[in-house]
Amino acid sequence: MTGPATSIPTPCSRIVKELLECTQRMHASRSLDSRVGAAVDLLRLVIRGCRAMVVANNGAEMKVVAKGHTEFESNKGQVFDHAMSLALQSHNEGHIVVDSSAKGMGYALPVIAENGLWAAIYVASDNATHRLDSADLDSMRAAASVIGLALHSAQNADAEALADPLRELLADSPLDGEGGHSLKLAKHVFEKRLLRNRLAACHGNIAAAARTLKMDRGQLSRLLKKHQVEKSGLRADRPR
Repeated sequence: MTGPATSIPTPCSRIVKELLECTQRMHASRSLDSRVGAAVDLLRLVIRGCRAMVVANNGAEMKVVAKGHTEFESNKGQVFDHAMSLALQSHNEGHIVVDSSAKGMGYALPVIAENGLWAAIYVASDNATHRLDSADLDSMRAAASVIGLALHSAQNADAEALADPLRELLADSPLDGEGGHSLKLAKHVFEKRLLRNRLAACHGNIAAAARTLKMDRGQLSRLLKKHQVEKSGLRADRPR
């Protein structure tokens, strides 16, 4: 007689769960240090096998958390200083900075800059056979927007909003060949929900949404088309 079937967690299912936990930790914590630490964990889940750094300043203090490299863990050395300088450069100049010195490429992106609060991220791959590509960069942009929301707000509402579709994914999405949920699908749902929420917040204005996501309008339009996010009905919510 066989007992009830049990669900065995798969690697991809665990990754989705960890993405949820990182997002919720960022929003739930009132400590800048804890939020920045969770942000680094989120980046390293979104871009597997990378080294990552988050620099944040709320006007009263600056926090730097870096993981994925010996010098990152100790917060000193040439590799750490180089990444820090690129993160600061991306913040100061307001655009992406490419790090071609990393074996698998690296990028620094500004995250948020308003009301005395600013932050920037740096992600790089030291594996020449796993070079960061445009898809990774899109994932970094999505993660940067989530991090920006968390740093800006102490509320859990946005974390729960992002959690819902990922929970649906675990319950309803097709399984991959090994019986697990596809990480690609998880990223797709994660990005789609973020794009939909940001477009709704901007009342369907693609140009305004693109500015909040630190990307150009054309790039956002392509992402909206890719994720089949429609702006119809969103303009009706514009306050009069």
